[in-house]
Amino acid sequence: MLRLLAELHEAADPDEVAHVLVRELSRLVPCDLVSYNDIDVAAPSSGGTRTWYEPELTPRADLEFAFDALQHEHPLVRDYAATGEPAPRRMSDFITLPDLQALDLWREVFRPLETNHQIAFAVLASSTRVVGIGINRWNKDFDDNDMAVAGEVQKHVGAAFHHAALRAAEARREPGVLDELTIREREVLGLIAAGRKTTDIARLLFISPRTVDKHVENIRTKLGARSRAHAVALFHAAH
Repeated sequence: MLRLLAELHEAADPDEVAHVLVRELSRLVPCDLVSYNDIDVAAPSSGGTRTWYEPELTPRADLEFAFDALQHEHPLVRDYAATGEPAPRRMSDFITLPDLQALDLWREVFRPLETNHQIAFAVLASSTRVVGIGINRWNKDFDDNDMAVAGEVQKHVGAAFHHAALRAAEARREPGVLDELTIREREVLGLIAAGRKTTDIARLLFISPRTVDKHVENIRTKLGARSRAHAVALFHAAH
């Protein structure tokens, strides 16, 4: 797990995070298939859902279309839409196997993928979209140890995506005013510019809210910014 987390946090951009996660997760939770799902929860069946499968994040247009049309039958998607809870969920805790196999979703999506059992969790979320990971098996359900491992991974993946997005933005940035800032200060400012609150930034960077405030104070001083909003404006101007 430590090796996986190190790879995730060294990824150059969010696409690389997705590839590493999908490729390596089966080493931690033995399974037949890992899927990466970008789901439009605000408008089911809108054609806005994208799904890829390991090991190369290969799209399957037929299954993507079917999943988009039938995601409302998925017990874990329904639970997420109702609760917004990103932690791992085990499908068998919500539906029996005979009831699952009676669904069009199983016939059109799960059966072609040879999936009877699944753990799913969210890694990125907004009010309209959720990016989730599905860990899938055909013959054997997942046990509590599998759930615990998935839960530990899930806690860190969102931060890895945000770090990768910041690194990608930094790589595209032209030299300029932000060169006065340390790497951590640029991370903090990038998250502020993305609309993150102090408590969110502290969680994503594994620091305290008080440390975030100190970084903000240093950022404003170095940039000569009158306020957070002014610092954000300078950040956007530099990108």
